[in-house]
Amino acid sequence: MKNLIDGPVPEGAKIGLFGGTFSPPHLGHVRAARLFCEAEGISRLIVMPSHIPPHKNLPDGASDEDRFEMTRLAFGSFAVVSDWEMKQGGKSYTVDTLKMLKEVYPNNEILMLIGEDMLECFGKWRSPREIVSLATVCYMRRRGEGRLWAAEREFEKLCGTAPRFIGTEPLVLSSSEIREKLTSKEKVAELLPDSVYGYIKEKGLYK
Repeated sequence: MKNLIDGPVPEGAKIGLFGGTFSPPHLGHVRAARLFCEAEGISRLIVMPSHIPPHKNLPDGASDEDRFEMTRLAFGSFAVVSDWEMKQGGKSYTVDTLKMLKEVYPNNEILMLIGEDMLECFGKWRSPREIVSLATVCYMRRRGEGRLWAAEREFEKLCGTAPRFIGTEPLVLSSSEIREKLTSKEKVAELLPDSVYGYIKEKGLYK
């Protein structure tokens, strides 16, 4: 675990967690991560590509090694990119990741960023109440139609506390749409960090 922390952080500083499949990581992800850090005063952001996501199918077209390298290229200039979940094998459960982070950062507040789709299915996650006891759950909108009042109420009813809404102007992108564009050879360079687009082209991913 020591190689994860990438140096000490002050006691009381905020630790951010941003997970996902990142297949591929796009400019919407990067923008969300930066806004999360700015809005919540995050001192260290940890970006964690999952191994096998419990709530969605892992798309074809890129290996774990490819997804990790693309994530490192996209976020490495301002975040710690960790392969901890990938190394665990099996399905990646957020509650296990948070338990590990609490061991590494026992004296720091942990905040976790999720998207609107994950907020809507949060009740199906493993140990949602324990997750909320370990971290403050924050969410952003991607599509921009307003706040998810029903999902917020269900979250609060289940967990006894409301998720934290980070209000920003969304960048409407999704990895699935980008994969479709890559498959059909549509232009996607403007949707991805330059380094990620270059890696995809070099490795011939998502064909």
